[in-house]
Amino acid sequence: MVISIASQKGGAGKTTTSISLAAGLARKGKKVLLIDVDSQANSSKVLLHNYPSIAKEETVYNAILKRLPLIIHQTQVSRLDIVPSHILLSGTDVELTTAIDRAGSGAGGGMVTGAQSALPDIRRAQPGL
Repeated sequence: MVISIASQKGGAGKTTTSISLAAGLARKGKKVLLIDVDSQANSSKVLLHNYPSIAKEETVYNAILKRLPLIIHQTQVSRLDIVPSHILLSGTDVELTTAIDRAGSGAGGGMVTGAQSALPDIRRAQPGL
């Protein structure tokens, strides 16, 4: 099952809803992966006590821009893992648009290829990676 919480409006409760729903499902015995794609990274900051020490290479930033595997981090909540976000994600819209424009031309020529290859593998964060 995939559940997505999204809105362009600020202050709508997306982060609070995401964390509460993810933790509630995990506490009910479901295995949950929260993928934080908000450049403010508040879900990541709340769920990962070591967030300040996480490099951008260990966040969704690298998966989106460099098409590298998602790195999953364990949280303090049993059965709840997270792929953290990074502040640098705020500039990815411009970088992705530029990359898509370079990848193809015409009626979305680069968009399909870009979208398909932007779906990365997933791997667990391990100390020493």
